[in-house]
Amino acid sequence: MLRLAIVLGYIVAVAALIAIALAADSGEVAGLGFVAFGIMSLGFGYAFFRYAPWRCWKCLSRNPARAATCADCGTTREGSDRLAAEQANGEAFYCASCKALPWARRALFVLDRENECSVFPDVAEAAGQLEANDVEADEYVVFDHEGTVFEIWAEGLDVRLRPTDERDLAQLQERLGRFLDEWHITCASEDVMDIGNRILEAEWESRWPKRPRWLATRLHGDPPPTL
Repeated sequence: MLRLAIVLGYIVAVAALIAIALAADSGEVAGLGFVAFGIMSLGFGYAFFRYAPWRCWKCLSRNPARAATCADCGTTREGSDRLAAEQANGEAFYCASCKALPWARRALFVLDRENECSVFPDVAEAAGQLEANDVEADEYVVFDHEGTVFEIWAEGLDVRLRPTDERDLAQLQERLGRFLDEWHITCASEDVMDIGNRILEAEWESRWPKRPRWLATRLHGDPPPTL
C-alpha cells in the first residue's frame, strides 16, 4: 500500500504541475514549474526506494507479496510464514522443519564455468540470489565449506539446493586458490572459511557507489559481511 500511495501521489503532483505550467501566461512561471517538477521527482524517487519493501530489482521481480514456499520441501505456508517471506524481500524461504536442518546453515561457495566465485552465508541466501536461468544452463558448481557438493536445480523462478553424498574438498580448495590468484586477492590463511570471508571483504571493498555514504551503506551494508 505504501508503494501505491507514493506512486499515486507522484502522478497527482505531476498532473498538477503540468496543468499549472500549461495554464501559465508567463514563460518564467512555466520554467519555475518544470524546476519544481525536477525537485519533486528527486524527492519522490528517494521516498520510493527508501521506503519500498525490497532491496534490489531481483527482489522486486520475485513478487514478495506471494505466499511463502519452502525452498527445500516445497510446501506452501500462510499466515506468519507469509509475513516472514515479505520481510525477507522475496528471498528464499525455509519452513521451520527445514530451517532446523544443519546443512541449511552452511556457508556456500558457488563457482561458475569461468571459475568466478560467489560466497553466501547460508543456503537460503544462495537460493535467493542465484538466477534460475543460469541454474538451468548448468552454470554453477556448489560446495559448502566442508567440500560437500550441493545439488542445485530450478523450479520456475525458484532455485533449490540440497547436499549430496559427494565430497570434494580438494577441488574446492584448488578452485578457490585459482580464483584468489586470478583476482589478486590475498589471504594469509588456507582455511576455507577465512578465504570466504576474505572474498566477501574484497567484494565489499570494490563496491560501487561508495558515495553518498548512506546509499552505499543501504546497498552494501557496513561493515563488510562475514560468514
